[in-house]
Amino acid sequence: MSDMTELQREIILTARDHPRATQKEIAQMCDCSSSYVSNVLNRYDSVDAFHAELNTMTGIEPIQPTQDMKPPVWLEESEPLVNDEEFDEAVEQGMVILGQSLKRGYKGLKTLIRKVSN
Repeated sequence: MSDMTELQREIILTARDHPRATQKEIAQMCDCSSSYVSNVLNRYDSVDAFHAELNTMTGIEPIQPTQDMKPPVWLEESEPLVNDEEFDEAVEQGMVILGQSLKRGYKGLKTLIRKVSN
């Protein structure tokens, strides 16, 4: 995410790359305090880790939503089924559900990896 500092990005990527590392070990790898690692990991989730990785890649611009997106050609002449406000609300609710599902899936995968690794 664009509001992340370089250190926050490094912490998230280090935690992702070293799933069995303690917060103290991550802090040592990133040259910061354990409490700061805890704050960062609590603030950001797995979706943010994906964005952090994208932001470290050269030549890749994060996708930014635009207001000038046009409807597909096949919808240009049709009347909308819902108004913009209802549509925006439905999209927002869908994104929340998707984010929660991704977060649960990521946590489940981390748990599974830990069990298999032990």
